[in-house]
Amino acid sequence: MVAPLSMDLRMRVAGALAEGETVRSVAKRFGISVASAVRIGQRQRAGRGQMPGKIGGHRRQALAGEVGEWLLARLAEKPT
Repeated sequence: MVAPLSMDLRMRVAGALAEGETVRSVAKRFGISVASAVRIGQRQRAGRGQMPGKIGGHRRQALAGEVGEWLLARLAEKPT
């Protein structure tokens, strides 16, 4: 998995795009993919900032719902 782009690079790319430079020329200039430059520009225009998101997504709880509640109650009534 590729490491996220640094905040400095994100801000320089966003600044170049805000000045009117094309996405392809910014991508070539900073050595990033065109898709990354597009996403950075979209985030900037939407006002969401440039902080990178969580890598790998979010995991839901393994024991959720009725089974999880039963197990937690069972563990609570009998100490280890």
